[in-house]
Amino acid sequence: MLSPQEIRLKAEKWWNDGSFLAFWLKNEPFFPKEVPQIGLVKPSETLSNFEKIYSEQEELKRYSKVEKGFGYELTWQKIKSHKIGESEFITKISFETEDDYLKFIQKSEDFEIFQSNSRLIINFFPQLMQWVVQNPIKVIENAEKWEDLLKVGTYFLENPKPNLYIRQLPIKNIHTKFIEENRPIITSLLNFLLPKEAVNDETQDFEKRFGLLESIPLIRLRILDKNLFINGLSDVSLPISQLESLFIQYQIKQVFIAENQMCILTFPEIPKSIIIFGSGKAVSNLSKISWLKSKIIYYWGDLDVEGFQILSELRYFKSDAISLMMNFDCFEKFSVEGLSKGKNSVKSIPPNLSEKEVVLFKYLKNLPIDRCRLEQEKIPQWYVEKCLTELAKI
Repeated sequence: MLSPQEIRLKAEKWWNDGSFLAFWLKNEPFFPKEVPQIGLVKPSETLSNFEKIYSEQEELKRYSKVEKGFGYELTWQKIKSHKIGESEFITKISFETEDDYLKFIQKSEDFEIFQSNSRLIINFFPQLMQWVVQNPIKVIENAEKWEDLLKVGTYFLENPKPNLYIRQLPIKNIHTKFIEENRPIITSLLNFLLPKEAVNDETQDFEKRFGLLESIPLIRLRILDKNLFINGLSDVSLPISQLESLFIQYQIKQVFIAENQMCILTFPEIPKSIIIFGSGKAVSNLSKISWLKSKIIYYWGDLDVEGFQILSELRYFKSDAISLMMNFDCFEKFSVEGLSKGKNSVKSIPPNLSEKEVVLFKYLKNLPIDRCRLEQEKIPQWYVEKCLTELAKI
């Protein structure tokens, strides 16, 4: 037989999956609602398990509406037995009213907020009625944002494909970062709200999908060969499109990628080589530069699970990319310098890693979160130069 805690879990499921909220929105009756799979007592069990059954039923009764004043109700049936006499056994557990249910799962206040926001959305945009029915949990998750979200929806309806940068959009009293921070919910709303001709269905990119200007990502690089300097410049940041057509591409033999700015600035000079600042989304953007695929690429990341995740992503477009100073030898030598806190956010072993890299990944994954990361800057310059000298001999 179910316990009161198990009844709560089943009742909360009706809230968490949105089924109760959807019935309310459609003005359809949800109650009375029976709790399924309660584990009814069989007549054959009444004698052998009488004390256990009696105890379980008493616990259910203590937390029922008859005792608490709200919550689930119990339906009883009298059973006669020549061995135990006449006794009552629970045959059904149910919630008879909305109020009983909401008080039991402690969602009365949340439901009032949901009702208020649902009415606000539907009164503002009646065409969003079906969206609300399909997404009641999103209404709850964004409870404090609906006035601003509706302003954004209004702007895009009145100005389809605005051809502006996100932070240029003239939406009154909307913080410049609001749209950037709430892209998932805004995307869901606009997909439903806007006419087909105002949405580019060929892409999931927010800017391209809704007719906004895209910020041009810059790639920062340092040229490690004086003979390849660009008008005397060695440290430059360029849009991807310019890097794609850069004249020095044909003279480059090796490309190094690192995550730490100081490591890039102190990286030794190497003939026919450049080093790219690979922080943020830079590594994924590099896949757009076709000539990189014909170069020797080395990736030097922090020794942590995220460093190996980035290495794995790099190998999706450059399968023979080589990891640099990302091995046990390096870790054992310099972990004494101090390990720092990592995010440890990578849940499974990334693909595209070698056997040795997988072993080190697992080792790092099992370290305490507050000391699971060896940062690049902890590796001394003499060791970097030593590794690069050995590399040049290969």
